[in-house]
Amino acid sequence: MLKVLIADDEPLARSRLRRLLETKCAMDIAILAEAEQGDEVLALVHKYHPDIVFLDIEMPKMNGIEAAEVISAMPTPPAIIFTTAYSEYAIAAVNLQAVGYLVKPVELELLNNVLAKVSKVNRAQKSTQSLTTVSYQLGNKLVRVGVDDISYFYADGKYTALVTKEKVEGLIDRPLKELERSLQDKFIRIHRHALVNLDEIVGIEFKEDNYCAILRSTDKHLPISRRALKAVRAHIA
Repeated sequence: MLKVLIADDEPLARSRLRRLLETKCAMDIAILAEAEQGDEVLALVHKYHPDIVFLDIEMPKMNGIEAAEVISAMPTPPAIIFTTAYSEYAIAAVNLQAVGYLVKPVELELLNNVLAKVSKVNRAQKSTQSLTTVSYQLGNKLVRVGVDDISYFYADGKYTALVTKEKVEGLIDRPLKELERSLQDKFIRIHRHALVNLDEIVGIEFKEDNYCAILRSTDKHLPISRRALKAVRAHIA
């Protein structure tokens, strides 16, 4: 079963999409909630942890593109499917790695196609075992450490390194992207060069024209990208 949120400021559009999902589409769907504004969507995603968010673009207070930027930076973001009457936003949807882009009124065949795509991705993600330990190179030794004891990972040129909560540094042979997929329930990508343990982030500081994450176990302040800033703020709020 796919868990779904619907976000659209038009009641008729929400009603039509709900009807398609509940009575017409080929997938087993549970609609968790509906939202009329972009900022409402963020609260509902945090509350319900859906598999999919159907997201209109033209909404008050926070539009769908802005909401999608925050959602996609979350540690375990749901799939985003844009539903809009405006085809000119397709490039922005691609840049945000949206799973689908449906022009209203939504056609059933296209809806089923994009839901099948999400279902396939979900099955692949669930079959992936979450990491519990990582091995790293320390001098001539190979050392294993539990992921809960790691403060953060960072990319350094061709290499990926980790820093433990005891401030021990070592090199590992996994790229950050792979680590992010395997540790998405415990770590957050705050920058393209840094993946940080959620429990380690205790605050945000504006320093030298950049926002930086304050970590519990180290004096080092790691830069936060503009894209990830809202998700980090939501985590520590």
